[in-house]
Amino acid sequence: MKDIVDSLNSRGLLTAAGKPFRIASLGTVLKNRKYLGEYHYGSISIPDKLPVIIDQQQFERVQRRMESNKHAPAKAKADEEYLLTTKLFCGKCGRMLAGESGTSRTGAKHYYYKCAGAKHDHSCKLKAIKKQWIERAAVILTIERVLNDTEIDRIADAIIALQFKEDVTVPALREQLKDCEKGIENMINAIQAGVLTSSTKERLEQLEARREDLKLSIMQAELVRPKYTKEQVVAWISQFKNGNPNDLEYQKQIIDIFLNSIYAYDDRYVFTYNFHGGTETIPREAVEEAFGSDLTRLAPQTLEAL
Repeated sequence: MKDIVDSLNSRGLLTAAGKPFRIASLGTVLKNRKYLGEYHYGSISIPDKLPVIIDQQQFERVQRRMESNKHAPAKAKADEEYLLTTKLFCGKCGRMLAGESGTSRTGAKHYYYKCAGAKHDHSCKLKAIKKQWIERAAVILTIERVLNDTEIDRIADAIIALQFKEDVTVPALREQLKDCEKGIENMINAIQAGVLTSSTKERLEQLEARREDLKLSIMQAELVRPKYTKEQVVAWISQFKNGNPNDLEYQKQIIDIFLNSIYAYDDRYVFTYNFHGGTETIPREAVEEAFGSDLTRLAPQTLEAL
């Protein structure tokens, strides 16, 4: 959210009150149910009374992300960035793994992820996982298992197919437009029948203004949904194939774009990616064999010292 606020302010954009954005004001926008078409007056909530500009599924995804970030450790306060924050979970108790750091007896600084259950109330026995090890494993495994020609081709086909599924926003707006035009027709019939008062004239003007707003909203909704060719989708995904796994920005891109979550168990890791059917279970021994056994090099006595 801080990155979004900085981007908005750097472009000179202002809130409805004419002030620069803050995290609090952005949070208010992201939680505003008016964008779902709901009209609120005090404790009264009326659905489908305003233009719908965000579909229900997207709105709920944002709420889950905000809730997840609220309970996650603050990355800005750490002296080391934990790339798997909000993505690494304990397979035993389901809690999120939080970034930890400390200095050993030799003065060396260590960074690792630890289950919240093991940290706070010792209700979970999952061992701590070395930060650099699990982050590197996540990046390399994602590159190998997602960014290959066969998988990219399959993902591109799925994305192209999704483009032809009609967005729920436009049909909802069209339904509202239909109701609005019916209301205008009824008002005109009433006026033709001799029912002409200041209130009917005012209501007709409101309906006509509403009709124009809906037409504009439909046009905008259709414009923001461009169609891409399969070649364009393949080219966009393929740009990540040949990055440097040691580069921090590249690591962030791979984790943020493609990796949904990792569930850590004593004997395996379950990787879930951001596409249908993108879940894979990998034995812990196989991961250690590929990336070394750094996971087990931090002995319990060392962790206590940290």
